[in-house]
Amino acid sequence: MWPGADVRQRADEQQVTDARLGADERQGADERQQADERRGADERQEGAVNRVERESAARRILEQAPPQVPAELYADAVRRGTRMLRRRTLARRTLWLLLLAAALAFTVWALTVRPWVEPPSQTTPPVSGW
Repeated sequence: MWPGADVRQRADEQQVTDARLGADERQGADERQQADERRGADERQEGAVNRVERESAARRILEQAPPQVPAELYADAVRRGTRMLRRRTLARRTLWLLLLAAALAFTVWALTVRPWVEPPSQTTPPVSGW
């Protein structure tokens, strides 16, 4: 929206409200509107406070010394890592072998069936004995 649109919209809404409500009710509506605006401002301030608190908590966590890692954890990580690498290598080689077998099977099929050759006509009998 453009900058003055909300002011115009509020003025239009106020005119509609004035047309519907009497003078006594109008004052109550104004008070409710002001209370709603205060509540919205409080919520925005709480959001800013929460953001500041979250940022400071994150800074405190980052400024702390990193936790001590157990010595045997390194050996376990290396062992698991090499196992994962072996499994990935085996899976990759198996997939390449499967792809090669599929390509070979397709080639053999294509050479025996020869799908690019037009099949012989079935309507005219072959001519023989000329």
